[in-house]
Amino acid sequence: MKRLSTLHTKESQLLESMLTIPQVAEILSVSHATVFRLIKYEGLPVTKMGHTTRIPRGKLHTWIEEHTA
Repeated sequence: MKRLSTLHTKESQLLESMLTIPQVAEILSVSHATVFRLIKYEGLPVTKMGHTTRIPRGKLHTWIEEHTA
């Protein structure tokens, strides 16, 4: 049982470190469509999870630093 609990905790931590499109839109104060444009044309890093697109929190912060003056 402990191993299952540990696995569940790791999955929870992983999901918490992954942001949804609406969350990124809110952080950047832009629309969902703009987030998709940033992914397609500006190299905003994503991870595909089935049909779901997630943005790793740490990579978002790095991307922001690299794309701001």
